[in-house]
Amino acid sequence: MAKQPDNPRVGLDTDLSEQEINALDDFLASPGLEDTAMDVAMMEGFMAALVVGPGLVMPSEWLPWVWDIEDGQVSPRFETAEEAAEVTSLVMRHYNSLARQFMENAEDFEPLFYFDQAWGVAEWCAGFLLGTLFEEERWSELMESEPDWFAPFMLLGTDEGLEVVEKEGDGEHWVLAIVPALADIHAYWLARRSGGAGRQPTRKPFVRDATVPDRNDPCPCGSGKKYKKCCGDGGAVLH
Repeated sequence: MAKQPDNPRVGLDTDLSEQEINALDDFLASPGLEDTAMDVAMMEGFMAALVVGPGLVMPSEWLPWVWDIEDGQVSPRFETAEEAAEVTSLVMRHYNSLARQFMENAEDFEPLFYFDQAWGVAEWCAGFLLGTLFEEERWSELMESEPDWFAPFMLLGTDEGLEVVEKEGDGEHWVLAIVPALADIHAYWLARRSGGAGRQPTRKPFVRDATVPDRNDPCPCGSGKKYKKCCGDGGAVLH
């Protein structure tokens, strides 16, 4: 991972720069993690569910799933203690940034896919659904009582949902529905939050579809670009 410029004023409440977001994504795609880790888009969706959800989930519970979305068992092989501290700082700063944005004004939240189509909305929504596996019973009850709030994530974050969206051609509608849905969910849990710690997921989280190229694989169209930078950005909105 490329070392970032030293800045003694950077703390855990400082938003990540574009350079830092890209550096973190590169680390998550590095040897030893590329087959198991989230990318930054999925990580942000995952964190969003944790931030807006029913209770506090400690970093020691959720961080292993950033490195390993299937089992939460793979650990990064850091070159130095400094690299470990740097990467962990980037992850926690982004988590803290999301928490602050939702507390200040959830309706103004701007997810990464607003800024760059390389950060796929499908991965983002899949990450959000993964995050609901903490306190799964309470999330399931809310999904049953307020299905409209979860429709964007179910349609854009699952293979079955994406097939429906592609058939109907209404992807943009559902992308625009994400932030309002997040604001509604955040308001609901904020009014009921007990402050209790979250629980470990009770079933295996999201598993990549083996038929879909990895985001860093060469694009099957033959362009020579990475999949996430070519056909994998899905044109207007989907990846």
